[in-house]
Amino acid sequence: LALQQLRTLEIDNACEPVMFGQLLGMQDATSYALARAAVPIYKYVPYGTLDEVMPYLIRRAQENSAVAGAIRQEAASVMAEIRRRILRQSPRPRAAEASSANA
Repeated sequence: LALQQLRTLEIDNACEPVMFGQLLGMQDATSYALARAAVPIYKYVPYGTLDEVMPYLIRRAQENSAVAGAIRQEAASVMAEIRRRILRQSPRPRAAEASSANA
């Protein structure tokens, strides 16, 4: 949605840089999509003792209700890639790629 808004407002990212920041390990698929769109991304890592960091990470997880579903999706994607590499199969096209190829 943010990329769509940038286009709607005709913001030239080269002249008026817009960057996205994400917690490392969260929503990597979003990071890949932003990178494909040539949008700068930075990943941040909270650091400190476990007692200092865990409350922050728990708040982030609670704020993002999609985390559980995204984690399952990411895990399934990683497992599929591991299986593919073990079995030395060529990658399967994603549903969106397959439907656009058939169009």
